[in-house]
Amino acid sequence: AVVVGAHDLANEVDVRRQEQDLTWKQVAESMGVPVAAVQGMTKLRYGPPIGLAMITARWIRRSAASFMTEIPPSAFNS
Repeated sequence: AVVVGAHDLANEVDVRRQEQDLTWKQVAESMGVPVAAVQGMTKLRYGPPIGLAMITARWIRRSAASFMTEIPPSAFNS
């Protein structure tokens, strides 16, 4: 399985947010998503839903693929 690295993606959003001196609310509004969705990305175990990952990657001007990592099937058996 391939998942989006939620923590890396969330960290990149936070860096860009701080560089642009934006609040989380402003970031979420510019993405068109709820604030909780953006702020909650660091708490996700496997990554955000693909739609959120694509929107977020577009917002930081990077490909979603640059955040994807491979997870071996055995990781889902625990």
